[in-house]
Amino acid sequence: MSGQGNNINHVSYVVDKALTKIIDGFVLLVYDLPKPEKIGDTQLKRKINSIYNKYREKLAKLGTPINYSTIVIPRHRIKEVLKIRREARKEYESVGIVLKDNDIRVVEFESLSEKTAYQMLQLIRDKLRSWLVEKIELIESKLREAVKLGRYDDLAKLHRDMMKVMSELSKMDWLGLRQYDPEIAKLVTKLQNLIPTKETVEKIKQELATTR
Repeated sequence: MSGQGNNINHVSYVVDKALTKIIDGFVLLVYDLPKPEKIGDTQLKRKINSIYNKYREKLAKLGTPINYSTIVIPRHRIKEVLKIRREARKEYESVGIVLKDNDIRVVEFESLSEKTAYQMLQLIRDKLRSWLVEKIELIESKLREAVKLGRYDDLAKLHRDMMKVMSELSKMDWLGLRQYDPEIAKLVTKLQNLIPTKETVEKIKQELATTR
């Protein structure tokens, strides 16, 4: 009973800590980057599209995306947002496009109730869960295909991709949800187990052999 009580106290502490992080340091990153939709010049259109994709990806990795162009981020990453905006502005200027401050902006809140913070916590949790499930399905499919076909170059690339995914995860889970949410923790462990090691490859080989 003592161990169970300690575990409950730990979970309660981590949840409270996550709520405090949201109340004290939660901001929204909203962006609307210029797109090359109405440009006839194919080469210029391709260049602008490359800039768009580059900075959309950079911004998305700063926190937890809650829709296509809105990301929940901790307050201390505002400096990173401003740095990325300066970099994006220069690249857009090189192709004759003016990037306005409003195209990449941070929305701050003067006060946030505990109820609203808890609702935001649930939203972030659901988005993180969906992201994990999507990554696991994609990586597992690529891993099994590479092992099945003996494409070891693909496994090396997949390993590099996994390191990037784990880096993304550390920023997305800025609230530390994996410390108290059993489902999130289980999904994170499953994702980590997909890193292409000798043991992982051998396990998949055995699974493939039994399904033939």
